Amino acid sequence: MIDAGLLYDARLAHKTGDYHLARDLYQRIAYDYNDFSELEKEAFTKEVANFAGDDPMYRELLLLVISQIQQAQEPILQSKLTNIIKQQYGERGAELLRYVLYYADYRDELKRIKKGRSYLLLLPTMKVEDFVVKTPKALKKAKVKAIETPEETERNEEIERKEALARLKRLRARDAENLKKFKEDQKVENLIRKKELEEKELEEKEQHIACGIMLLFLIIFLVMIR
Repeated sequence: MIDAGLLYDARLAHKTGDYHLARDLYQRIAYDYNDFSELEKEAFTKEVANFAGDDPMYRELLLLVISQIQQAQEPILQSKLTNIIKQQYGERGAELLRYVLYYADYRDELKRIKKGRSYLLLLPTMKVEDFVVKTPKALKKAKVKAIETPEETERNEEIERKEALARLKRLRARDAENLKKFKEDQKVENLIRKKELEEKELEEKEQHIACGIMLLFLIIFLVMIR
């Protein structure tokens, strides 16, 4: 089930133009994606896809991915692109890239095709069959020798899981801090608005009193001159 509180905060952040916070909140909600009903999954994916269309970070990374594919003049692997993104955006770059590529595929702005443990990335106008090259048998034999042993694969996967969990903990801690700051800012903003409204109401009351006093003096004056 979707966390209604986080979803409300994400929508509010989107509406107020805080795309960084909105993106982080949507990502926190997505951690429980497998627990959503099918209708919730469909609605959530569509909502985040619409948000991505407004997200400056999404557009920036998407243009970078497109430029890399155009320079290569052929489809490229997501795993190769991850290293390039990390150089510009740090460790968080990998997660940002997954976010951009998933929704770019959903929005038909890129094609993403599963290839081994990674994805092949294509422009919408590209066809994967136009770039398939048959691998010579000699190369295939050479590749067999380079295959990891089950122990090495298990060890590498365990390392990746631990790193992913560590990143997830850091992201959750940072997201919680961002959410706390956002709510505090909203609280301060609401107090300021309330104070401004009270001052405005007080000013209007004072004006009404002043007008009443002037009217009273005018009536007294008119009575005295008769």
